[in-house]
Amino acid sequence: MDLIDHSFFRQFSPEVGESIRNLACLVTFREDAVIFREGDVPDALYLVLEGTVDIVKSLPGIPCQVIAQIDIDNYFGDYGVLDGQSRSAGAIARSPRVCLARIDRAPIMDVLNVAPGHSILEMTRHLVSNIRSTNERYMQDVVRKTKLTTLGEMLNTVIHDFRNPFTVIRMAAEVLNKTHKDDEALISLCKLIDEQIERMKIMTDEILEFSRGTATMVCKPTPLSDIFAQFQALNGDYLAQNKIELSLQAVDTVLSVDANKILRILQNLVHHSVESFASDGGCITIIACDVEGGVEIEVADNGPGIPENIRARLFEPFAPIGKEKGFGLGLAISKSFVEAHGGTLRAETKIGHGATFVIYLPLPKPS
Repeated sequence: MDLIDHSFFRQFSPEVGESIRNLACLVTFREDAVIFREGDVPDALYLVLEGTVDIVKSLPGIPCQVIAQIDIDNYFGDYGVLDGQSRSAGAIARSPRVCLARIDRAPIMDVLNVAPGHSILEMTRHLVSNIRSTNERYMQDVVRKTKLTTLGEMLNTVIHDFRNPFTVIRMAAEVLNKTHKDDEALISLCKLIDEQIERMKIMTDEILEFSRGTATMVCKPTPLSDIFAQFQALNGDYLAQNKIELSLQAVDTVLSVDANKILRILQNLVHHSVESFASDGGCITIIACDVEGGVEIEVADNGPGIPENIRARLFEPFAPIGKEKGFGLGLAISKSFVEAHGGTLRAETKIGHGATFVIYLPLPKPS
C-alpha cells in the first residue's frame, strides 16, 4: 500500500499527518530478518506497508514466542517510542518481503508534543487494543501448552503400557511366519501386521515428540516416488473401504527427508479429506512436481471445502474443526513436520469446490 493511505495518519489532523509523513523513510526486510530485538533502544516506530511482522518475546523455557502479528495498514514499535523504555519485545519479518515506513523517535515526539489532544487519545486507544489482543493470544497459548504438557504426560504412560501388547502381537506374527513358510498369503498378512505395529509405535512417539516441542529427524536421500508407492500400499484398503478414488502422480526427485514423517504428513492430510466427505465418498488427488529449489506436493479433494470460520485455526493444535473424533492434532503435527524439513504447508479452499493442501519441500543442499 502507499504511505499516504496508511490508517496511522487518520488519527491526526491533515497538517500533523503531513508533518509526520515527511519524517518517514521506507525500509525493506527479507523473511526472518530481525527488525529490532527485545531490550533494544526504542529509536523508531514502524508502519507496515507490505507483508507481515511477528512480535516475539523470550519466555522461560521458550526461546522465542510469537505474541502478536502485525499486518498491512497497522503499526508497531509505539510502546517504546512513547515511554522511552527499552523494547519489551522483538520484531521479525515473517513474509518473503516486508516493506515498512520507519519514523524516528525524536522528531515524531516533537510533533506529538504539540499535536491536538484527540491525536494522543487515538494512539492510546490503539495501545490499549494491542495490549488486550496480546493478552488474549498469550492466555490462549498458555492453555494450549498446558494441554500439550498434560497430553505428553498421559502418553508417557500409554506408550509404556502399549509396548507389552505390541511385543506380544509381533511375536505371534513371527511364530506364524516361521511355522507356515509355504503359505504366501499368511506370510504377507504377518508382514502387514508387523508393519502396522511399527506404524502405531511411530505415531505414538510422534505425538509424544510434538507435545514436547521436539522432532527427531532421521533424514536420508529418498526418491519421492518410493514414498508415494509406500503410501499407496499402506492406505489403499482404507481408502477403498471409504469409497475414495485415489490418484497419485509422483516424480523421481530424490529428497533428503525422514520418509516416515513424510508418510505421516500425507496420511494426515488425506485423513482430513476423507472425514470431510459424506458417506458417498469422493476423489483425492496427490500430485508432485518439481519447482525451483525443491518439490511441491498438492493433496486435493473434491469435498465441501474448509468453512471460513475455521480457516484461521486450521493448523492449530486442539482445533478439531467440527470433527466427531480425534484431538485436533493431525494438521498441527503435519505442519510441524513440514517445517522441520525446512518446507512450508498451506491450505487453499473454496466452499463447495474442495480443499487443496500444498506442501513445499526443499532440495538437499550441495555438500
